[in-house]
Amino acid sequence: MPVSGSYGPIPADLRSVEGDRPQTADEVRAAGLYVSRSAANFSAALVAIVCSGYGALSYVGVVQNFGLVAAIISATLTAGILGLQLGYFSRPRGALTPLHSAIALPAMAGLVYLPALWLGTFWTGFTGFMAGSLLLALPLRWGMPAYGAVVVASGLMERRFGADDLEPVFATAYAVSSTAITGLVIFGLTRLARLVRDLHDAREELSRMAVAEERLRFSRDAHDLLGMSLSAITLKAELTHRLVLAEPDRARTELDELLGVSRRALGEVRMVASGATSLSLADELWSARSVLRAAEIDTAIRGHDFELPDDVATLFATLLREAVTNILRHSKAEVCTVSVSSSGDTARITVTNDRADEKGALPDDRPDSAHRGIANLRQRFAELGGELTAERDEDQFVVVGRIPLSGAGRSD
Repeated sequence: MPVSGSYGPIPADLRSVEGDRPQTADEVRAAGLYVSRSAANFSAALVAIVCSGYGALSYVGVVQNFGLVAAIISATLTAGILGLQLGYFSRPRGALTPLHSAIALPAMAGLVYLPALWLGTFWTGFTGFMAGSLLLALPLRWGMPAYGAVVVASGLMERRFGADDLEPVFATAYAVSSTAITGLVIFGLTRLARLVRDLHDAREELSRMAVAEERLRFSRDAHDLLGMSLSAITLKAELTHRLVLAEPDRARTELDELLGVSRRALGEVRMVASGATSLSLADELWSARSVLRAAEIDTAIRGHDFELPDDVATLFATLLREAVTNILRHSKAEVCTVSVSSSGDTARITVTNDRADEKGALPDDRPDSAHRGIANLRQRFAELGGELTAERDEDQFVVVGRIPLSGAGRSD
């Protein structure tokens, strides 16, 4: 029997680290989220490492060619550039707002260009940060021209501040290409980190939605499958209690049926937990007759001697359970009729009872009702292309379910 949890049956080839025990759904979910979270953290760390590496290369050039005072000042300026880049422009979460960008971009420009008046070409390595920040902060129609302007400006700065012993053309080409590549690398890695973070957030949200959906499924199936069984157990227990002294033989018969119903209820609980809800319509018809007759309701069952697809039979059996449960809880019925028929390409089940209670005749159609059995069944009938109606006709309550057989029983 397959192990299941929040996401249904788990493939048997998934094994836990403790041995050959199949992983539970929670373990699979936790493992998936761990991988997703690790990828998001790794991408953010990669952006920080690359930006810090570019900053360190430019800072080393300053330290090698200037004194201690310049090294201390440039270290502070480098920390400011990296702080702006990693703390705002390249942060994995949150959108860049126009107001904050209007403050951060001039600050980045001041940290990148003003020290170049003093440190010269050794500081122009930071122009790539300016180029990448413009691509990240501005819309594409403005960011690309601004990026191009920064790349061209880096070449002009090299011509203005470059060393005399270097080939001017080579130095200019190197400055332009370095700025262009650094800006694109920062932009690309930042967008990648944000995409990975968004995917992780989406996966977490989907996981929460899947858990909520599974809880709803479990609640729906427990209501649909166990409602009649629990009502039957209560009814037969009360009947057995009344008959145990007056009619011990009949009490013994009712007690045997009570044990059978309780065993079936136990199997149904396991079925709900495993995600399987296959029911036998013939068994449910027999059970419904037994329960209704135990409640002293005259019961007639008609036209059930033909085969139906498994999914149709299961849904008809579930509808029968809900209808019988509502009869026991919300009516004072004396007569109940169950009819299963097939006309053309449509299968139909009808459950009718008299003396429907005015207050409780449509308990599942009230928006504030805690009992949503009919609403659940309407959704399940719709999934198979069918329909379910439940209405009061004078003092009778009629539930009719129809499903087209052409689309039933197909799982592929």
